[in-house]
Amino acid sequence: MAEQAASLDASGDFPQRNIDHLRAGGWLSLAVPSSCGGAGATLAQLQQVIAAIAWGEPATALIVCMQYL
Repeated sequence: MAEQAASLDASGDFPQRNIDHLRAGGWLSLAVPSSCGGAGATLAQLQQVIAAIAWGEPATALIVCMQYL
């Protein structure tokens, strides 16, 4: 994701490729309870994921943060 950060920032385009990658890896369902098919991650775990994404591509991290809320 970091490789695209500058071009996404300059263009203002939605980071669809990043979101597709996260969806395919199951990252977007981490906050969903395990009883509903998600990972049931804790808030601390979600924060770690968001921080890792933000290190490479902050706009994608913000989208993921909103997804988790």
